[in-house]
Amino acid sequence: MESNQVESQIEHKILLCLKEGDMQAFSLVYNFYWDGLYNFALRIMKEEYLAQDVIHDVFTELWARHNRLDIHSSLKDYLFICTKNRCFKLLGKLRRLNEVEEQLMLDISNDHDELLYKELSDQLDKLIARLPNKTRAIFIMSREDDLSYKQIAKKMNLSIKSVEYHISKVLNKLRKAL
Repeated sequence: MESNQVESQIEHKILLCLKEGDMQAFSLVYNFYWDGLYNFALRIMKEEYLAQDVIHDVFTELWARHNRLDIHSSLKDYLFICTKNRCFKLLGKLRRLNEVEEQLMLDISNDHDELLYKELSDQLDKLIARLPNKTRAIFIMSREDDLSYKQIAKKMNLSIKSVEYHISKVLNKLRKAL
């Protein structure tokens, strides 16, 4: 038997076990593909923590859907396509978040009318003051202390996704209010 046929048969058996909820099959897939998927995601995302988050999401989704898997290509191809799609989806979200943030800053900086600036500043201060303590602290560290999401996450013992969530929540509130 050719090695491609043997690999195909092994992969088919692993997929069947995975569909039945076999955690060992999942662990086998995870351990076998993690490094390659991570390196692939890192080339796209350019940040280690983002690449790790993507791979975590891919494997979480794989396990969540294990009993409904309908893979017509190889498992390897399926996982790489899922990783690529997840990377592009996250990049799109991050780009939109940055655009909103830039637009908010641009709107404020373009308005030279001191009265309007004071009014906006007061409104912003009030909105920030009404934020939950943790969210307010994260926002202040990001905008006033100029810390990266990674630095904030480490300082507050949170995941980076958690920091992104809090910043996103604040920016959405600010956008709606302003």
